[in-house]
Amino acid sequence: MRRTSIAVPLVAAAAVVGLSTPAAFAQGGTSSNVTSFGFSVFPTTVAPGGTVAFAATGCSSTATAAASVFNTVTLSGNSTSQTGTTTVSASATPGTQNVTFTCGTESGTTPLTISAASTSTSTSTSTSTGTSTTATSATPTGAVATGVGGSVLTSDPMETAAGALLLAGASASAVWMMRRRRAGTAAS
Repeated sequence: MRRTSIAVPLVAAAAVVGLSTPAAFAQGGTSSNVTSFGFSVFPTTVAPGGTVAFAATGCSSTATAAASVFNTVTLSGNSTSQTGTTTVSASATPGTQNVTFTCGTESGTTPLTISAASTSTSTSTSTSTGTSTTATSATPTGAVATGVGGSVLTSDPMETAAGALLLAGASASAVWMMRRRRAGTAAS
């Protein structure tokens, strides 16, 4: 009797934890993007001609970062942390580019968004009557890319429903066990 009362909540907890842990996948969710070293790009959105910084951690060999919008960058540092910077090509077309980080024989990718070319202009001219300044600025369009915690690239309604179902089942099991325990102590 005692084994059953402990086993049910343990199995329910293991199911909730095991099924709610997100798998790490590359964008698109079709190929694994798990590496033994960490890597990042900052900023994740840059205009053509802008500067991008890279970081790799836990790489015991020399790390590199490569994409079609800049030349391959060899990161410098030690096995704990390596960094580097580069300038994105001024002729880069807007869209998402994959930056591939390589450490030894391993590689992983992360997205880099190339924004539309800046339409902000600021000119200053000097004339005999004074100085005139002309400025125009671009208005942002589209939604803000805020993410959902960093571990999920897309939201899947089926995964959300499965998680909610598992939590509801675990809650129902707990309520059932508590009522059963009360009923057992009241009869004694």
